Amino acid sequence: MSTKLAWELSTRGFASDRSPDGTSVHAPQCPRTSPVTSLYVVCHQPPLELRRRQLSANYFIRAMPVPSHPLKPFSLAIGLNQLYEARSFNIKHFSERAKTVLNDAHLSYDKAGTAGVIYQQLFSFHRSKFSKYIPVYTDGSKTAGHVGCGVVFNNTILSFSLHNSMSVFSAELTAILVALQHILVSNHRHFCVYTDSMSALESLHFLTERRHPTVMEILIHLQKLERKVLI
Repeated sequence: MSTKLAWELSTRGFASDRSPDGTSVHAPQCPRTSPVTSLYVVCHQPPLELRRRQLSANYFIRAMPVPSHPLKPFSLAIGLNQLYEARSFNIKHFSERAKTVLNDAHLSYDKAGTAGVIYQQLFSFHRSKFSKYIPVYTDGSKTAGHVGCGVVFNNTILSFSLHNSMSVFSAELTAILVALQHILVSNHRHFCVYTDSMSALESLHFLTERRHPTVMEILIHLQKLERKVLI
């Protein structure tokens, strides 16, 4: 640091001192009663908690595509999730804490206000990144007097008629379950399941007192698939 710059900082509220080796040390000079937030403003730095959240989210996002990353599996077993919920004083696995950070950040698009081309570009980018994975598309629908779901593999289309009393949410979950059932008996190990139901994905992540029976079946199949990969 030049002498002129050190003098300007000193006259603008920065204290200057010397360390034991004789080098000059400069630090922000604020009254002891000043809150920590004022130091963040003076130093042009975000709060420490926000920086921790950003680092955690960035690391988790970079780790997800790595097949043999030490953090895997990224999802806890059902029993462990229930244990953490019952004992909130226990610190959750890093992956679970990073997911909470991403959920709190609301990193999503407004479906009504986002152009369709944006979703097409995001999908194209995802497919190019996971081009070696077999895509599996799932969907559920409900019309007057008819409920159904469908699953599409490379050259296979599966469609099912469901009971009329079932909701669209149940149809979406059923489609995901059917996809996992076929993946479980497949000889391939790399699949990418796509669904347009955010509520179905959230039900697989968040714990509730009364979980949908199909959600429980999906989680059981996911555990089986994890064991199959490890064998």
